[in-house]
Amino acid sequence: MSAHSVSTSPAARPSPSAVTVVQCQARKLHRVAREGRISAAMPALRRLQAAGVLPDRSLRQLYDDRASLQRKHFLRLLAREAGYVDWERYRPHLDTLSMEAYDRAQSEHRWSGQLNVWFSRVQDAEAFAARHGGRVVRVGQHALVTENTPASDGDTP
Repeated sequence: MSAHSVSTSPAARPSPSAVTVVQCQARKLHRVAREGRISAAMPALRRLQAAGVLPDRSLRQLYDDRASLQRKHFLRLLAREAGYVDWERYRPHLDTLSMEAYDRAQSEHRWSGQLNVWFSRVQDAEAFAARHGGRVVRVGQHALVTENTPASDGDTP
């Protein structure tokens, strides 16, 4: 390996920050809303409408004019879903959170609509996920295994 090479092994990559995770979620929502099939775009557009991000537009207008949607609309959506007025107020809060704290704060919202398998030890959750599939999410000293789901569930993380 040369002195200028960059290792891409998982151990060498820094873990993402809460800000990075939310920005990634916004990017995925933005992409699917603008370019996705109607069945994929509508859930993202409904979330925009429900959060009141563009209150002067109906769902039909959002769909017809989805090329005009911008990333900032989806950042505002995620901020409002988290209880903040806008992205500018949400981002400083995210800067103070570790990924573990962010996952813990989001876990109730993310997985409340589906059954998940909970474990008292992370190692047990990892073994279960290796056998049956799914994503291990640490919640304090415990862990849960959730299904690998589409970006619209907020996982995206």
